[in-house]
Amino acid sequence: AIALGGGLIAPAVLDCADLDLVETAARVTDLVERARAKKLRGAEVTDATFTLSNLGMFDVASFIALVTPPQVAVLAVARSIPRALVAADGTLSAGPIAVATLSADHRAVDGADAARFLASFKRAIEHPELLSLEPVEEQS
Repeated sequence: AIALGGGLIAPAVLDCADLDLVETAARVTDLVERARAKKLRGAEVTDATFTLSNLGMFDVASFIALVTPPQVAVLAVARSIPRALVAADGTLSAGPIAVATLSADHRAVDGADAARFLASFKRAIEHPELLSLEPVEEQS
């Protein structure tokens, strides 16, 4: 989701399934620049996809984003804030905690699949060393 002077737009990074992390970041940067210059292609604003909305830079600790058609889901990510963490053995420490919420159009997305996505997202954020710069191969 990209904030523009006249409101919010949620364009799509098209044909991204086989992109690696670096290519995806470059495509997102290009998309943001073209959105701000009002040079998006039609399919980038009409094709259904998944939206990422980040309000962390505005010091927002949590929020719930609304799905903007034709999108089918939106992940809302807020800023991390230090909180007390309790280990399995009961010891306390401090660590950054960020709130992420997922809103999904249940006509297109099953709730159990959405929950599995959030679990995968949580694992990736907690263990970034598991992320790869290589595209993920589809499992059969």
